[in-house]
Amino acid sequence: MSTENLNEKRYENVVSPQFIGDYIDSRLNNVSKEQNDSGYWKLNNPTDPKEDNDQLKAVTGICFMFMTLLITGLYSFLT
Repeated sequence: MSTENLNEKRYENVVSPQFIGDYIDSRLNNVSKEQNDSGYWKLNNPTDPKEDNDQLKAVTGICFMFMTLLITGLYSFLT
């Protein structure tokens, strides 16, 4: 048995689709729901007593302003 054959067999064992699939499955099973929720930005958090909804008000105001500008622009374009 030569070293070339040994290295080739080792490479085949490491890069086999079964090994890669098992590795991905084990990593996905380790991810919990708490870790997924920690990275999201919430506009409104009713469980926080210090929450005053200022972020929600700011986003609502920006959307309202864009809609007002859009309606005004359409009105002036059509008349």
